[in-house]
This record gives sequence, structure tokens and C-alpha cells, in this order.
Amino acid sequence: MKKIKIGFLLFAVLFGCKEGSSQKNAKQKTKLSIQKKIDFSPYTFKTTTKTSEKLVLEKGKKYLLDFWYLECAPCIKDHKKLAKKITDFRKNNIELIGFSIDRNTTKWRAYLKEHKYFWKNYNQFKEKPNLKKDLKISFFPRYYLIDGKGNIEFEENQLSKVLEHIKKNK
Repeated sequence: MKKIKIGFLLFAVLFGCKEGSSQKNAKQKTKLSIQKKIDFSPYTFKTTTKTSEKLVLEKGKKYLLDFWYLECAPCIKDHKKLAKKITDFRKNNIELIGFSIDRNTTKWRAYLKEHKYFWKNYNQFKEKPNLKKDLKISFFPRYYLIDGKGNIEFEENQLSKVLEHIKKNK
């Protein structure tokens, strides 16, 4: 029985997190989004400097949106891979933006500083309206590749598939 529990726990850690519960399998098939475009105008995001700001997209640029939180082991694991890809993203005019849902913003800011996250990161735990809820995100990590108009080009829970898509569509 212990082997089954350990196996399940290992499987859950490797394949994703579900918010508000213990880690569960997030390996869900990618579905076409009902919402094909993200309008950021109603949203405000907390920054690492304790201010709030709106996200303004630049035409001609792409954005990789990373929805995550500190207790999600696959999220943290993916960040190590993302950090190594920043230069490639910039060469391809892609900006990485993290969107954390952590309740404890002090802990979130300290983590980002300690682990030298040098890409833009926002927190939107208490903000309303809430982008995560509006996008109906329940499994983490969750990635969206969008263009400068907010059009969703690709969405996925697995970073490897996101990176593969980016590589194929340079």
C-alpha cells in the first residue's frame, strides 16, 4: 500500500498541481480555448515592488504567460528551465511574464529575490477582476503564448510542449 501511495505522490509531483488541493495530475489534453483573446484592460497586477500596474502589450511582440505558485513543485522545476531560455525568448521577441497566485506576497517577493527571477512577475491573488479565474485556470503550471494584441496562439500545461511550439513557429 505504501508503494502505491509513494508512486501516486511521485506521479502527481511530476505532472502538475491543482490549486487548493494536494498535488494532482495536471496532464490534461490541450483544448482549443473558448476565449481566443485576452483583454488585459480590466486587470490590475501587484508588482514585486508592492505597486499595482496594468499590463500593456506591444504590437509585434509575443508574450509567454506563466501562471504558477510557490507550492507547485512542477512550476518551480519549470522556472529553472525557463531561466535558461530567456536569451532565446528575447532573440525571438518573446517576453516571459509570471503570474503568481500566492496568498503570501511577502514570501512570494522574497522567493523571487532569493532565486534571482529576472523576468517580470506579477501577483494577482486579491485583485478583482481576477485573470486566473476568468481564464478558468485550475491546473498549474499553465502557459499561454499570446501576441501583442492579446490573441492566444497556444496554451498548455506542459512546458516541453510550449517550447516545442515556439521552436517550430519561429
